[in-house]
Amino acid sequence: MGRPNVSERDHFILMKNVPKSKGGYSYYTCKHCTSAHNKNPDLDPPELYLGRPYNYVNHFNKREAYQAVVGSIRGLSFDDCGSSTGSSRQRKRPVNTRLIFTKTPTRTSKKSSPKKKPKRRFSKVQKLERVLVEFQSGNFLPDLFIERPCSKALLEYLCPGITAYLPSRRVALRGTTLHVVAKFKQKQLEEEQNNSGGVVNFLSDVWQNTTREHVMSCQHLLFGRLLTYALPKAAGSRHDGVVIAQKMDTILNQASCEGWNVGAVVTDNAGQSSNIVKAVLKSSFADVAKDATAAVKTLNASSAKWLVRARALMEECYKKTL
Repeated sequence: MGRPNVSERDHFILMKNVPKSKGGYSYYTCKHCTSAHNKNPDLDPPELYLGRPYNYVNHFNKREAYQAVVGSIRGLSFDDCGSSTGSSRQRKRPVNTRLIFTKTPTRTSKKSSPKKKPKRRFSKVQKLERVLVEFQSGNFLPDLFIERPCSKALLEYLCPGITAYLPSRRVALRGTTLHVVAKFKQKQLEEEQNNSGGVVNFLSDVWQNTTREHVMSCQHLLFGRLLTYALPKAAGSRHDGVVIAQKMDTILNQASCEGWNVGAVVTDNAGQSSNIVKAVLKSSFADVAKDATAAVKTLNASSAKWLVRARALMEECYKKTL
């Protein structure tokens, strides 16, 4: 069976004297544009179009001659319907006319797609901040790059006057941006907790930042989603387990008041390992460790002659070949 005719194609004339395109498509001209050119030769001659449906539709949307014909046919159809209702029921308009001028869908036409959610609109300043953050993270730049004279000179050269709208590294790039991201992640985790009915795991650990300040990181974990909930700084010089437990208890009460369902609490006491090692080395074990260390250093520093003798003595003593 042949391909069904497109309704818009009936308004085009096949140009038999024009050779086909590389894809095997024929060329067509619009009947209305040809008629208008015949009436007024001063007008532009009708253009040639490949026999594709989208070419027909695009041509109809921008041609005055076709729009004039559409208006006249719409008026005639309205008068016919108003003059006699009985005759209009028996006498139906052609399918092509219904498709083009009344825009009535056929049975074989696809269903209209569901309405999409409207996209979020951002101001130009917000778009600028977003582009700067993406540029910073994509090139692994520090926050200070936005305040350097070379960066401002480059942006001013590309867009004069833009330096007046550049954010500071403390307010926008570090403060506002991180605050917005934290709120968004917290909202996502809250929705997932409420929808699933699950409980979050509370993770905590104490670490030292670049300014040598002890900070306790408190995070919520649920189904692989991790949220940094709080970063309180340690007050004073005490960093033992009692102080850490007191701070964790305060933060857990705060999370419970805010609606978080905490299931398990996970932490470690790795910070006390160095204290244990120091305490062990101060005991009587220090003398044994000192003698063992001296023996190892002597063996490592000895020559090949002493190593051979030491090996022979060890084999004789332990009755095993090394």
